[in-house]
Amino acid sequence: MNLIVTSSRAPATPTCLIVEDEPLVARALVRQLGALGVRSRSVTSLAELRGVEGPFDGAIVDLDLPDGSGLDVEAWLPDGSILSKIVFFSATTRAEARRKAATQGVFVAKAEGTSQALRALAGQLARPKQGAGSGTYVSISGLPVEGELPVRKSNPA
Repeated sequence: MNLIVTSSRAPATPTCLIVEDEPLVARALVRQLGALGVRSRSVTSLAELRGVEGPFDGAIVDLDLPDGSGLDVEAWLPDGSILSKIVFFSATTRAEARRKAATQGVFVAKAEGTSQALRALAGQLARPKQGAGSGTYVSISGLPVEGELPVRKSNPA
């Protein structure tokens, strides 16, 4: 897998914020993103976001955090660190939280695995930056973007 950065300016290393309270999941995401050439910063709670400086090209965020909901991640970031490309990666079974996550970004169930979260992030990063007007986008080649993912049909119980 290769990372491709396309821009009218000099390429920059893409950055990703990871908000995940499960250490094994967080380490796997950091490791896999690093292998793709994406710099990442990982925190385990909303409170830890107070000391985080952006900007970030995207984020992978758990919904069920020890001190609140991942849906509130932007409210906890310092001013100017607004995220427009978020993948919510969670094991939550709360339908309302999943629905809200899907309206704020992309929702991926943890049961689908970290590779599915990375594919969703690749799809988010491939979209032009909103309001930037620079035509800059970042993509992770070798990973199909969200629209290219196979549709899984669940078996009725």
